[in-house]
Amino acid sequence: MLSLNNIFVKYGNRTLLDSVSLVVKPGERIGLVGRNGAGKSTLLKIIANEMSPHEGNVVKPTHFTVGYLHQDMLLPKGKTVLDETMTAFAEVLALEKQLHDIQEELVHREDYESESYHKLLEDMVPPPMPNGY
Repeated sequence: MLSLNNIFVKYGNRTLLDSVSLVVKPGERIGLVGRNGAGKSTLLKIIANEMSPHEGNVVKPTHFTVGYLHQDMLLPKGKTVLDETMTAFAEVLALEKQLHDIQEELVHREDYESESYHKLLEDMVPPPMPNGY
């Protein structure tokens, strides 16, 4: 669960976020809506650990990850916005490749009782995700 508690951010004389609190539970999706300058991007940067609030705190589980695509990006030469966005899925894509490789190996194996065959089967089952994430 992601929890923001009493987030306060001020720029000069302007208070941008004042006592903002929210909780996002596993499986929930949220949207931030507001006028330009209302603090939407600032709040996302705080959630992504790119900046800290002046007051308040953010609580995230240790396994929690945040994907954040900047409004003004400097892309590496030859890389598209889609390419950059897909880097958020690098871990999932690597796991999919590992699963595919195991499946390919199992197709050709006939040593069903061997320790290495059983190890491949165990490697196919991902560990449970805590708290429903």
